Amino acid sequence: MFQISKNNIKLIRGDTGEVELALTLDDEEKTVVEPEAYEAVFTLKKNVDDIAFIMQKTFVDGKITFTHEDTNNLPYGVYTYDVQVKVLEDGSIHTIGQHSFVILADVTRE
Repeated sequence: MFQISKNNIKLIRGDTGEVELALTLDDEEKTVVEPEAYEAVFTLKKNVDDIAFIMQKTFVDGKITFTHEDTNNLPYGVYTYDVQVKVLEDGSIHTIGQHSFVILADVTRE
């Protein structure tokens, strides 16, 4: 199971899921930014105040995929994440988050 609701993510440990980042700038024109015009990095931590991150993934063509290996060895529980976006045209930085990332227990574990 993979679910996104209000930017909060739920994933059964070891499952696969894909996130697509549709970026719209908060300007008067509500400008849509195409994937080739930005760099975006997803960062996952157990707690927002932790120095070390658990996982970082770079968006490719506006998407990231969580694989079996990404979460299979993580303890289930609630984590926190954000996505930092750099718009290449003007160099501006925008952070999306912080939101929750819930690793759910799996009954059938491989």
